[in-house]
Amino acid sequence: MKLMNFMEYYDLFKRIMNKEEKTPQEDKYPESLFTSYKTTLTDAEKELLTKKSIQKTCYDFVAEDGVSFAQDSAPSAPMASAFALYGANIPDVIYSHFCAQGFIGYQACAVLKQNWIINTACTVPAEDAIQPDFEIESKEDIDQEIIKDIKHKSSVKFHINDVARNIVINKKTFGQALAIPIFSGDYDYSVPFNIDAIQPNSYLGFKLIEPYWIVPEFDNESISNPASLHFYEPTRWRLPNNLTVHRSQCIHIKNGSVPDILKPTYFYGGVPLPQMIYSRVYAAEKVANEAPMLAMTKRLYVMDGNLANISANQRDAEKQLSVMNWMRDNYGILVKNPEDQIQQIDTALADFDSLIMTQYQLVASVAQMPATKLLKTTPKGFNATGEFELKDYIQSLQALQENDMKPLIDRHLQIYSKSKYGKDLHLTCKFNPIDIPTQETKASLNTSLAGMLAQLVSAGVISPEEAREKIQADEFAGFNFINAEEVPQQENEEDQQAIQQFLAMKQNNEVTNEEDNSKADSEGTTPDR
Repeated sequence: MKLMNFMEYYDLFKRIMNKEEKTPQEDKYPESLFTSYKTTLTDAEKELLTKKSIQKTCYDFVAEDGVSFAQDSAPSAPMASAFALYGANIPDVIYSHFCAQGFIGYQACAVLKQNWIINTACTVPAEDAIQPDFEIESKEDIDQEIIKDIKHKSSVKFHINDVARNIVINKKTFGQALAIPIFSGDYDYSVPFNIDAIQPNSYLGFKLIEPYWIVPEFDNESISNPASLHFYEPTRWRLPNNLTVHRSQCIHIKNGSVPDILKPTYFYGGVPLPQMIYSRVYAAEKVANEAPMLAMTKRLYVMDGNLANISANQRDAEKQLSVMNWMRDNYGILVKNPEDQIQQIDTALADFDSLIMTQYQLVASVAQMPATKLLKTTPKGFNATGEFELKDYIQSLQALQENDMKPLIDRHLQIYSKSKYGKDLHLTCKFNPIDIPTQETKASLNTSLAGMLAQLVSAGVISPEEAREKIQADEFAGFNFINAEEVPQQENEEDQQAIQQFLAMKQNNEVTNEEDNSKADSEGTTPDR
């Protein structure tokens, strides 16, 4: 029996449910001269627009046994109506605008990334997220020399920092990214991941696969059971050489999430950043390119003339106007008859720079970056200091570290420790702080901490040992080297009074010596020693 694709599937449902043709609806929204979209659409045009948003369904993919997921019987009303998007009561002009913003394809994403702004929006957050680097931690008692060796090999041999940075760049560029561990010798990628299957010294590192080289495959559970934990999540990924990789073998990340109805259109990934940002980038660069054109053409001359004579002698009129245009610039002289009336109209450009920057700030909002970070310049138009935007940007970087980079690095540490040392050392990575305080901020924090601990110790709330533990644990205090258990002996009250008296006498002697020296200098004599 011939298998049906989605549109045949839906047309069959329409013929079953609608036995009689419906009369066309009257135009609710009249045609307009002020929009580039048609305000009234036919059902055929709406269907074409729907295909731009829902380009694929689950029936366009095949199962692991090569059988299509299309059903032989007519669909039920709830399932078919789920795809009937153009039945909603949305004005056609608005519907046209949003339906046109469907998936643009991976090739278009790669082409758009060539633009300097889109490239910066995809690249800079990944570089900023990996820049603080990470430390390796373990719940087990492991020799620090082993941890140092693993950290060194991870950076120098496996370039795990570069892989972590590039997986985020691919995620933003294409909406999804896939990283696969590579092993020497025979290794079965098609089965679920098993740490015990890794052979000694067989791990070669992680390889990033861009999404147009992979095809998602499913089992019946992941495509037909919405209650499954892996519903609409590819069971395996097939490479061009027919190598299949189980989902547990690789690291797959997505740029946000899309509803189930759109997941097949995006090949079970997320929405690419170039798709979300390209229209705003085009508008910003279009406005910016208008600036030099306005600067050259902001002056408009209005002068009296005989339109009848100009029409009768058009060639002579054009020649005279060309001469006037050549002579009227700042380096020439405009010659006119005494009775001619000439008026110059200048276009004001006072706020045009703010208009340009506002457009670029809209681009930065889509990229979830501060405008100062995206453009390397001071923001204009919003009267913003940039403090809130910086805090929000740091939170987004931390999300990239925890959600995208950490799973990759932790899996790398797990595989490398098994390959090199024969067992899983249960290593995890911990990223260093992104927002490192300045020296002035550190000094202020240390002063506040010292005063607070001194008051707590004097009040008997905490012991000196607990205060030393707090100071030792503070990474910015600068006392990580002290032993928290060895508390210095405090002098008794008599010793403290004697020390204070000695310091007071020493200070008085220094003051007296300074006065004698000053008096001797004024009299020109040598003071007695």
